[in-house]
Amino acid sequence: MFYLTLHLGHAHNNTRSALRTLTGTLRHRKDLILYGVENAAEHFHSELSSLRTDAFSSIRTAFVGQLMEDTYHAANMEYGSGSDRRRKDLITNRFGSRSLFDSHRRFFKDRFRGIANELEAQVKESVDQQVALIETDLQMLRDENVVLESERNPEFRSRVAAEVDRARAQLDRIGRAVEDVVNAARGDADMTG
Repeated sequence: MFYLTLHLGHAHNNTRSALRTLTGTLRHRKDLILYGVENAAEHFHSELSSLRTDAFSSIRTAFVGQLMEDTYHAANMEYGSGSDRRRKDLITNRFGSRSLFDSHRRFFKDRFRGIANELEAQVKESVDQQVALIETDLQMLRDENVVLESERNPEFRSRVAAEVDRARAQLDRIGRAVEDVVNAARGDADMTG
């Protein structure tokens, strides 16, 4: 009887220890996912800032500068009598052109789409990496403990199964939240026209 009581107490302590380790590991993995998402969000905001500069700045490397490059070159090639007026007309006509603004909008949308896709890929990579590691952790725990303990302690098997189900549900919620954030970012910046 004493041996059975001692054995059950030892199994119970092992169960608690395994669950504590699993819980700690899952919290750590969750923190790493959040860290990866935060880094991706910081990069996204940095890229948006750069996009803002490119969209609204008049420097030569910005969208307007790139779109006006041929016009600037043509204006510089004008010389002789009346060249000043012809230069001004070339530049003024190009700035008044609907195609300049259509091209500008297209540049902006394409660049934003690329930035949003990059955010999605970075977040997905961070989540997928940690989910794969969690699955490995769970498999290792199962391989090392479940067979032995489940024969001796069906209650342990039930608790481990419940914890695995809870972890998977939490991972599903995190995945849906990440998708919602990415979709919201896309929706906020969706430009039609």
